[in-house]
Amino acid sequence: MTIKNLPRVVILSVPLVSLLVLVFLTFTFVLPVVTHSVKSANAAAPASDVAFNPDLVGNVARVAIPVNLPVESWTLTAKGSSAPLGDFRYKSQLTVHMGLDGKPLSITDGIGAFTGVDSNGNPTGDAIYFTLSGIFQPATGDNQDNQNQNVIPFNAVFIVTGGSGKFTGAFGSGRIKASADVQNNTFVGAWTGTTRRPTL
Repeated sequence: MTIKNLPRVVILSVPLVSLLVLVFLTFTFVLPVVTHSVKSANAAAPASDVAFNPDLVGNVARVAIPVNLPVESWTLTAKGSSAPLGDFRYKSQLTVHMGLDGKPLSITDGIGAFTGVDSNGNPTGDAIYFTLSGIFQPATGDNQDNQNQNVIPFNAVFIVTGGSGKFTGAFGSGRIKASADVQNNTFVGAWTGTTRRPTL
């Protein structure tokens, strides 16, 4: 009777042993690998905020588009230096909507880039891309800039949409306080904002 029952005991023990081996292997090898992978993924996730406050002084190239309410295409160019990019070249393209009096009213569809350059003016491969929109303010004579009716202040907001080099995947936002001299085709602008880039 005992001899006949022995094979049954052995057969029932095999799945149990297999299960114990599987549990041992899981805790010994699989879980450490998964835990390490999760920690590695979490380590790459944090991002760092960086102040982005370039000051611009540059030129404006204006092209009129003959529609019912006048529209102009403005190309703004400048160069300067500001953290975190260092020396840069700035270029943007703006759609400027004019009023019936021929004066600028608003900016839409602004797009552009800050391109990093070395001491010789050659691109470094680093760049910050952005979009912007804004509104012009009528000259009121409340400050020195507005004494000249050809100097029109405007406020804008910008959104960092990406970049290249060490700014790949960057994002951020901020405000712009600026003015355009529509007689001499120049502009000045103070940017105040923050950009964030993934920590790789």
